[in-house]
Amino acid sequence: MSQILKELTNQLMTKRIVVIDLTHELYNGMPTYPGDPPFTHEYVKVGKNYGESTLSKISAGLHSGTHIDLPRHFVPNGLTAESLSLTDFMTYGVILDLSYKRHGEAITEDDLKRFDDKIQRDYAVMLYTGFSRTWGYGRIPL
Repeated sequence: MSQILKELTNQLMTKRIVVIDLTHELYNGMPTYPGDPPFTHEYVKVGKNYGESTLSKISAGLHSGTHIDLPRHFVPNGLTAESLSLTDFMTYGVILDLSYKRHGEAITEDDLKRFDDKIQRDYAVMLYTGFSRTWGYGRIPL
């Protein structure tokens, strides 16, 4: 295990940090980026008795569900998934609660200045808008 994973595991176990999972579940009929193939999961074989295997397959575009656009997506010869380690996707961060903003309302410099005391150098800044509650509904409340 890498040193950073050991450090993060220790901090998690001693409750000095909180892990926030930003992923959405994958399911048939889930929203996908327009033009991307739909996500599908189907059972190929279902075991009915103890010891019998159940087999399934999935098909999906790479923009299905929660994902990261790697550099190669936009940059010719950019980095690809196999060239990055799990720790490249882990960081310390802070969440700024901007859920008071309405749909379509700009996030301004003044909004962010309210959190100057929370923002730290080399920390990821995540903006919580509250719009995640609309996931899967195909609409955004006004």
